[in-house]
Amino acid sequence: NVFNGIKSVCEKYGIPVLDLRYCSGICAGIDEVNSLYFLNADRTHLTEEGYEKYVNDKVEAWIKTL
Repeated sequence: NVFNGIKSVCEKYGIPVLDLRYCSGICAGIDEVNSLYFLNADRTHLTEEGYEKYVNDKVEAWIKTL
């Protein structure tokens, strides 16, 4: 899949990766979560609320480790 390919190339060249699919804590398999926090059915693009609740703090913490 595309995500794994990107991650693999980054690892090969020593580029840091934050894989939010595994560390965000959001469960895309729940219909209520999907309707509240994702823009559409692809379960890839979050709403503003989704970023605020599940992503922003994790990205900020990860950036501070670089």
